[in-house]
Amino acid sequence: MFNRLRQSFGLSPPEPSAGSSTTYDWDSAGAGQTLSGETPPPSSVDSAPPPPSGGFAFRKVLTEEERAALKAKEEAEQRAREEQIRRQLEATQRKLEEEAHAKGQFAKKEKAQYNDKVVDPSLWVPCLIVGVHFDDGPEKPYYTIRFDRGGEEIEKQTQVERLRAAPVEKEG
Repeated sequence: MFNRLRQSFGLSPPEPSAGSSTTYDWDSAGAGQTLSGETPPPSSVDSAPPPPSGGFAFRKVLTEEERAALKAKEEAEQRAREEQIRRQLEATQRKLEEEAHAKGQFAKKEKAQYNDKVVDPSLWVPCLIVGVHFDDGPEKPYYTIRFDRGGEEIEKQTQVERLRAAPVEKEG
């Protein structure tokens, strides 16, 4: 009887294609209830917009394979977005470093080498610039750096004379 009523109002669910195991649940006013009164799991129903208040809608129930494919697609899109953001951040950092080097300075988040005279006056250790300070004017910045000394992470302030550019890392 319900099927005849739905058909008379033009509300029949789409017919599945031959060989398809896709089913459709009847959803009254977007309440998320099927005819049997069960609420389908959120991941098994596609994200169609809810119908207008008081209306009826059909929601496609996804098969396990369709859910797996949808999840894989979403994960691939997320990885692509993250990779694009990473490339943009790297390009921005390179630009900042180039601008700072043109002025004979270092940029925040830049890798450099620090002359650690406490251990050995001729020792240059890898460090990370975590802050650039211009208290003495734009021509004479000083830096907050972070580096490792004997297994202990050290954060300290230093001047440009105790820093040098880190060797360029070869990719691949």
